[in-house]
Amino acid sequence: MVVDMDKEIEVSVICMTYNHEKYIAKALDTIISQRTDFNFEIVIHDDCSTDSTADIIREYEKKYPDIVKPIYEKENQYSKGADVFMELTLPQARGRYIAVCEGDDYWLDDDKLQIQFNAMEKHPEVDMCACGAVEMAESVESLEIRPRLSDGILPVEDVILGGGRYLATSSLFFRKELFDEFMEFEKVICFDYSNQIKGALRGGIYYVNRIMSVYRKAVENSWTKRIERDKKKREEHINTEIAMLRQLDIDTNGRYKECIERRITAYTPFCDQLQMHKDEALEELSGCKEKIYLWGLGMRGDAIQEFCQNEHIMLDGVCDKQNAHIGENTVYDFKIVDTEYVLANSKAVLASNHAIYDYLKKIGYEGLLIDFHKYMPLA
Repeated sequence: MVVDMDKEIEVSVICMTYNHEKYIAKALDTIISQRTDFNFEIVIHDDCSTDSTADIIREYEKKYPDIVKPIYEKENQYSKGADVFMELTLPQARGRYIAVCEGDDYWLDDDKLQIQFNAMEKHPEVDMCACGAVEMAESVESLEIRPRLSDGILPVEDVILGGGRYLATSSLFFRKELFDEFMEFEKVICFDYSNQIKGALRGGIYYVNRIMSVYRKAVENSWTKRIERDKKKREEHINTEIAMLRQLDIDTNGRYKECIERRITAYTPFCDQLQMHKDEALEELSGCKEKIYLWGLGMRGDAIQEFCQNEHIMLDGVCDKQNAHIGENTVYDFKIVDTEYVLANSKAVLASNHAIYDYLKKIGYEGLLIDFHKYMPLA
C-alpha cells in the first residue's frame, strides 16, 4: 500500500499482540499487502511481550512508518485488569472504520479491507461487517467459520444464539462510533461475543460470504488457552457471560428474551450434557472392545475422559493434534500417545468434536469412528 499523505485515514486495523514472535510477521504482512483506494493504518499494541515480538514490530515500524503505529507497553496491562482493546488501543485509532487482526491471526485475501469498506459504505443501516474465516490449529485440521452461504444480513438473534465462535474476530470490520457509548450489558464484560452483539443491535451484521481471514485456535499464551487450562476461571467466565446476557435482556426490554434463554442453556457443562446422553453413548461404545483411543484433549476431551473413567471404559490412550507431552498421563490417568500411533494401531477412535471426526473421515480412517460432539452439542 502507498499512503497518500493528502488523504485522511479511513480504516484503522487494530492488532493486539503478546508473545507472538512466531506469528506477528505473517499477520502484519497480510495487512500491509491490502489493496485499497483509501488510506489505512495499523495500530498495534504489544503488551510487554517477553519474547522478540516487540523487536519484530520495530522492524515493520521502521520499514512502514506511515502505516505501522505501535504502542509498546513497559508493563503487562492485561495482568493489571486493563481492557487493552477498548481503553488502550481503540482510542488511538484515527479511522472512521475499525478492522481487527490479532497478532496470532492473519488474512487470506488482499482485497479484504476494500470489500468490507465497500459493503459498509453501501449499507449505512448496519454498524458491523464480517466475512467467512478458517479456524486453524497447529495441524492439518481446520474448520470454516461461515454462518451462511451467501452475502446478507445476520440478524441479532442469530448472533446471540451463535455465541463467541459464531464469527471470527479476525473477520470483523465496524464503525468506530459503535463504541462511543456503552450499554450496561457491555459493562458486565466486554469481549468478542458482546462486541458482536453490540454490532448487530442496530441493523444486524452484514456478512460477506468469502473466506478472507484465519483464526488460530488455542495458541500458547492465548486467552482461550488460559481459560481451557483453568477450570475455576472457565466457570467464572461462563457465569459472567450469563450475567452479561441477563443484562442484555434488561437493556433491550425483553425483545430477545427467547433467544437469550436458549443461549443460556448452551452453558450446560460438557460433562452434564454427556450424562444426558449416557445411554446412547454407552450403547454406541458397546461395539468397542479393544484398542480404543480418544482424539482431542480440549474441554470436550476432558468430559469424555471423565465419562469413561466413571463408566469403567478403558481407553488405550488419548492423543491431540499438537502431539505434546507424549508418554505422560492426563489428569484422568490415561496415557498420551502420538496421533500417528493411533492411526496405525487403533480399532476405534472417539472424536471429541466434529472437526476431528470430519478429518478422520476425510483421510480414510478405517476403524470404528464415533463422533462424541453429538452428545455434547451445546457450546
